[in-house]
Amino acid sequence: MSAISLARDIQVPLKIIWLRDAGLNARFSDLFNPLPDIPETQVTITDSTAWYFYGVPRLRNLYLPSLLQINAFDTILNEARLAEIINSTSTDNLSEAIRRLLCGNVLIQTGLGFYPSDERKFQQLFVPSEAVRSLLAKRLEKIDPHTVGLHIRRTDNEQSAKHSPLSAFERAMSADLERDPKTSFYIATDDPTVFTSLSSRFPSCFCSESSPTRSTLSGMQDAVAELFTLIASPRFHGSYWSSFSDTVVACHEEGTADILFNA
Repeated sequence: MSAISLARDIQVPLKIIWLRDAGLNARFSDLFNPLPDIPETQVTITDSTAWYFYGVPRLRNLYLPSLLQINAFDTILNEARLAEIINSTSTDNLSEAIRRLLCGNVLIQTGLGFYPSDERKFQQLFVPSEAVRSLLAKRLEKIDPHTVGLHIRRTDNEQSAKHSPLSAFERAMSADLERDPKTSFYIATDDPTVFTSLSSRFPSCFCSESSPTRSTLSGMQDAVAELFTLIASPRFHGSYWSSFSDTVVACHEEGTADILFNA
């Protein structure tokens, strides 16, 4: 959403590279319908497996992409650089600060919301594919006005585990039950032990029967269905340092969703 808003504001075409790898083993069309026309913006989505060119430079790819990207792009904004700008710039000045950095052919690599945008339009632009909608329908049967969705990120996300500990979710769940004794909890997590622990203390917990894994097509479709299930939940608690949780919060009405954060 940030990239679409930026492209619209500076009136340049936007090319989104949908990079398929072990962490995203699905084509865009496997997960979503084609993007609708976006007023005042030319947006295209291209599926690619060229990790050596579009991938984020890191140790496991021997930083090879950086050698090619430096020659192909005039401006490169990665997550670390964008986080630095976001943390040092007021919200009112963020859009101008980002625009000042842009020159020529630009590559932006991040999961952060880095530019002011209307995140509520997410569901208008990204409509689940037929296969995902079928999975989603089964999940939505269990969602009622008393459901609170929780996204508890663990495994390889050390920042989430550190700053959104299980104890923070337990406190939030206890508060939810005090507010509404009929509350049930839809748990989305990448760590099965989390559900086991919470369901032993909070019997009204439930989850999907699948275990989404990003390395398979079915796993990615499950993950997108999970995302839209959490968006549909009347209330939501999410994890710090997770673009998945951030997206859910952005799609909720103000005051109905939050990120649980312990400094």
